[in-house]
Amino acid sequence: MQANPKYWDTPAKIQRLTWQPVAEASTRLVSLRTGQADLIANVPPQLTGQIDGQPNLTLQRVPGTTIAVMFNFNMPPFDNQKVRQALNYAINVDEIVQFVLAGAGTRLASATKPGMLGHDPDLKPYPYDPDKAKQLLAEAGYPNGFEATLDAPNGRYLNDKDVAQAIVGQLQKIGLNITLNVPDYNALVQKIVGHTSQFYLIGNVEPSTEISFPRSFQQGGAFYQGYSNPQVNDLIDKANKTLDRDQRGQLFLQANRVIQQDAPWIFLYAQQDIYGLRSRLQGFEVRPDPYIIVRNWSAAG
Repeated sequence: MQANPKYWDTPAKIQRLTWQPVAEASTRLVSLRTGQADLIANVPPQLTGQIDGQPNLTLQRVPGTTIAVMFNFNMPPFDNQKVRQALNYAINVDEIVQFVLAGAGTRLASATKPGMLGHDPDLKPYPYDPDKAKQLLAEAGYPNGFEATLDAPNGRYLNDKDVAQAIVGQLQKIGLNITLNVPDYNALVQKIVGHTSQFYLIGNVEPSTEISFPRSFQQGGAFYQGYSNPQVNDLIDKANKTLDRDQRGQLFLQANRVIQQDAPWIFLYAQQDIYGLRSRLQGFEVRPDPYIIVRNWSAAG
């Protein structure tokens, strides 16, 4: 990338940037430590110790891709709110974050992660309560549980297959017979857009901090799974037409509270985006959306 001296806003301080795709995390780490790279992305949590505390190297973290289990509302029993709530109570998300992700995750209480417009820091996640889960299943008409297939990717997100296996194990503890299906990612997407998946583990990357709700809520879209609540629809519609940012955020916040009760997902976590950088790179700031803003970067030496 070459700096544009006629850029409409503040011109970039660094005149030339080179981006190099490197698939192997260990290779990226070597590039950073040897000075071949000033910034690397997607540092696995198990390798952060090789950066943290090292001279001239630092780590920056931010809640990144939102990870959830999403339901197909056209397939019983996932059209039943009590069933969906039960599954939220049945999953020990804190345990998954601690032991499967090595701490590299931020709990979700609803559909919006920290840093996004409409996130409610006072909204508490579903607590882990398998007895409450069993009670709700019984109230929903499933005292003996049910059978279903959970679809999940392998290698698309941080330890995604291991997370899915942990979820299956925890659901078995409340009497559910869940089969784990791990197709290749293209086949998984085809099941989702074809509405043949009962429920599935998936990630969502918000295109902007101003947009708080993912494609699975957009009626008529390819990823829409049938969730519809008139109150939520009205709040999102009003927010999208509101120019005042604070007012728009309050509308999104109200929608998130209703969404939590409706439980259209099993709310899991936002996996951490972890970056490693050399101290000579100044002005880099992590963001909860997928953008890397380079205009304010500078490099010493």
